Amino acid sequence: MDKKLLSRLFLLSLSGALLVGCGDQATEAPEETEAPDTEEVETTEDTTDSAETADEVTFNIDIVVEGEAVADLSQEVTAEEGTYLLDVMHENYDIEEEGGFISSIEGHEQDDANGLYWLYYINDESAEVGAAEYAPEEADQIEWRLESFE
Repeated sequence: MDKKLLSRLFLLSLSGALLVGCGDQATEAPEETEAPDTEEVETTEDTTDSAETADEVTFNIDIVVEGEAVADLSQEVTAEEGTYLLDVMHENYDIEEEGGFISSIEGHEQDDANGLYWLYYINDESAEVGAAEYAPEEADQIEWRLESFE
C-alpha cells in the first residue's frame, strides 16, 4: 500500500505542478507595445534633415557663349558635398564629353577648327584641374566659357 500511496502523491504533485505552470502562462496578459511618441519622431526627422543639409553645397553655374552669359542656362545648383563638377553638369545640363572634357553644353559646341573650347572658371579664376576632378564648394561661382584656348 505504501507504493500505491506514494504513486498517487507523486501523480497528484506532478498534476498540481503542471496546472500551476500552465495557469501562469494562461493568465499572463500579452505585452503591449506603445506607439512611438510623435515628438521623438519629429525630433529624429529634424536631425536627419539638418544632417542632410550639412552634407550639401550650393553654388552657381553660368554658361557664357561669345562673351555673353546665356541667361536661361544659368542656375543655382545644390549637390552632395564631394560631387565632382562633371557629374553635376551631367545631372543639370545636356552635355557631350569625352575623357572628362566637355565638347558641348546644351547644343553649344566647341569648334576645334577655330580653337574654341569649353573652359571653366571658379570664382573668376581659371580652373587648375579638370571638371572630373573638381568638387564645387559652398557659394562657388562656376562659369563655363566657350572661348579660344591659347
